Amino acid sequence: MARCTVLAESPLEHPSLRRVEGALDTGDVNSALKLLAELERQAEHSLAISFLTVRAQFQSGKLTRRAARERLEGLLANAVPFPEAADWLAGVTRGDTPPPISRGSAPELSLGPSIELVLSGAAPSEPGAAVTATPRFEPRRRSSSAVRLDASRIPRAGRLPHFTPPSDRRPSYSPEQFVRAQAEREPGIRSALPPAEDLDRPSSLFEIAELADRGRYPAAIAALERLGVQQSPEHALLYARLLYETGRREEALRVLERLEGAPLLDPELRAAVGRQLIAMQELDRAEIQAEQALIDDDTSSSARITVGWILARRLLYGLPTDTDRAIELLRDSADGASALPAIALGARALSLAFDGSPGHALTVAQRALGLDSASPDALIAMVMASARLARDYDTTQSWRRLLRAHPALADVVRPHVEAQGSSLPQDLPSAPGESVPIEQSPWDDCERSVASGERVRAIQALEQLAHDTLANVSHRGGTEITAVGAVAASFLTRAPVLRDFAPFDFSLHSAARVDAALYTLYGRERPRDPDTDPLSLTLLVGAYYGELLRQPHRLAWQGSLTAPRSARVLGASVEWYPFELVEARIRRGLRLPQGADLGPGKLTEGDPWRYRLAVPEVVDLPWRSARAWPTLDEVRAFGRAMSQSVLSRYTTTVLGAPLDRTYASLTALDEFLTLIAPRRAEPPDARVIRRQAVLAGSYVGEVLRATEGAEWTHSGEEGAEGFVLHGPSVRPLRPIALARLRLMDGSGSLVSLAERAADR
Repeated sequence: MARCTVLAESPLEHPSLRRVEGALDTGDVNSALKLLAELERQAEHSLAISFLTVRAQFQSGKLTRRAARERLEGLLANAVPFPEAADWLAGVTRGDTPPPISRGSAPELSLGPSIELVLSGAAPSEPGAAVTATPRFEPRRRSSSAVRLDASRIPRAGRLPHFTPPSDRRPSYSPEQFVRAQAEREPGIRSALPPAEDLDRPSSLFEIAELADRGRYPAAIAALERLGVQQSPEHALLYARLLYETGRREEALRVLERLEGAPLLDPELRAAVGRQLIAMQELDRAEIQAEQALIDDDTSSSARITVGWILARRLLYGLPTDTDRAIELLRDSADGASALPAIALGARALSLAFDGSPGHALTVAQRALGLDSASPDALIAMVMASARLARDYDTTQSWRRLLRAHPALADVVRPHVEAQGSSLPQDLPSAPGESVPIEQSPWDDCERSVASGERVRAIQALEQLAHDTLANVSHRGGTEITAVGAVAASFLTRAPVLRDFAPFDFSLHSAARVDAALYTLYGRERPRDPDTDPLSLTLLVGAYYGELLRQPHRLAWQGSLTAPRSARVLGASVEWYPFELVEARIRRGLRLPQGADLGPGKLTEGDPWRYRLAVPEVVDLPWRSARAWPTLDEVRAFGRAMSQSVLSRYTTTVLGAPLDRTYASLTALDEFLTLIAPRRAEPPDARVIRRQAVLAGSYVGEVLRATEGAEWTHSGEEGAEGFVLHGPSVRPLRPIALARLRLMDGSGSLVSLAERAADR
């Protein structure tokens, strides 16, 4: 975007700042980032540097259009006139700024050379028009150990347009075409990220913190030392955290000591120093910092939470404390107003577990673990609350989970548990409970890889399957986005791992299921190990995601697959860039818009949230027989295999609760069922209900078998009603039938059903 003429008081009126702006105007993002790193963070330049940083991150693909717009709006909330930022905000809002990709390093995504499609009848976007499309796909290297999936069962879209065939009918992955494709390919054409060496040499505190969050502590320390540890208190605090995480505790304490003695430290930063000291078990020093931060600013939510956290932690160490004050300070976390929700909820759960309602403590702890699956305070609360409720099995399983994540804290909590009359094991078993060995589980090889944490093999298999599927469609002329979206719905319904999150029925509710499926597969970011390309999966999922936005709201596509990043779903007052959003989810773990992000109930005539479209493809059932329902032995096997399944990987990584046969894990499984069948939505199709009811019901049976000694029997009745649980302390229960009812009308919850059956 051309630079506008501004008055002398513009925040950018400085030679160094103008050099950065000039580099960004020419698309040279790497040079701009280096120039930004060299600038001193003086107060008079902070606004300009923030604006240029937003521009650089947007142009390098690290910020979506929506995120860039939000940050620019925040900058313009200042009273200082900033015409360049206002001009850029207007451009981002209109969509006429460059797409979020560095123009100096990576051209727009393309699927290959163009051919012309001649459509018969009305095309979904422009009736009767000729459309430029690109059906050629280059081959992907396969690892010898990769799981191989078959695309033959993924259907093609119906009513595909006729097309003018290419002169060379050989597929793009034939040897001759591969050689030609390699010769023609431009470097970096499929990457929205800067080169790998730039990622390893971050130039800002934000990027270094990102490295730390990914566990790359040595690289983060090296980058911070290059940048200058003493550049600001924020740099010093991050340095102390990194030193502690790498076992250099004494050095970390010396860095923190200098911050503790700073007389004019900002209250928010002083509270952060206190939280780091809590993590290092320095409660007395932490309390001094937190109380001082609260004195300096008694409206600071982070200071209030830090003080409350310290008071809660004193319970764990048997120190005098004020539990009522702790709960009062942490109360804001109940309604989501907290700036640090995971810490606030975990500390509140800890207070309740020691000196309050243990049932309420479990509920709050589950919420904390949904935000941070390794929250130490929430895990301690799970152990203590279960012990106070005399749930011996749950106590042991929760303690083992705490032991895996925080061994030192597990030793501290042991005496408290034993004081409640519960006994804990002395060692940690290699596998929880009595799970079926992963190699004997009934799951597909790809699903076993995800369940066991070896997601690279699963990613390679699914990305290759997506490539094969899209290649088959493109060679038949189905490169309209709407046609690819139809194929994608069937692909998601049948592909391993992804099918666990069906139905994919083009409803707005399915946006959350797409997001959950991608997060379960890729995690917080796509690993660098796979030797396949995520482009095909990005295009398939992006087309489906765009269609679930377009169809319910009766909107239109603008753009095509020849330039997927700029393709958007456009309405009168709203626009989405589906391919850009899906790419950001896969590569960088950015959450897909869902729920309230997708608008209120009535953007157009009718309620878009009630819209759904039946997909002709049906989800696979996991049992081997052709019968409508599994055998009793298969139900037992499913229950024992659920702790090592795709669903357990989802509940562990997203909800913070593994399927470990505890009553608490039933709450997480309930949340998964709500994802599949939202309570106020139309129920899924019968086959999806049957699949999920069997898996959920069999797991309820396994929980009662592990905790109450119950056993499965068959009553002789047909269908879900035939599977019955009996036991010495369990009333007869039909978990599969009840789970089926839960999916159909949203009635009841799994944990309440199990507790009623066991008279809890």
